[in-house]
Amino acid sequence: MYMNKSDLIQVAAAKTGLSQQQARECLDAFLGAIGKEMKDGGEVVITDFGRFFTKKMPQRTVTLPDGRSSVVLERENVKFKAFQNIKLYNVKY
Repeated sequence: MYMNKSDLIQVAAAKTGLSQQQARECLDAFLGAIGKEMKDGGEVVITDFGRFFTKKMPQRTVTLPDGRSSVVLERENVKFKAFQNIKLYNVKY
């Protein structure tokens, strides 16, 4: 099953009794907090679920479209690792 952000908002609203707008604001705040921590180079650990962290990628030299100059790019990717004993919650919708 594939669940997108809208589906997640609908499920959260139905489960908690919040309006869809309130559920959207909660989800946006949750994702924003994770994003801010990743941008600051930290990691987020959610007990019984997994860990979000950043991983530095090798530097890469890119030639600009003018063909005369190049730029060195430093990259970081956000990774997620599910805990081995992840708890799958039995939720009735």
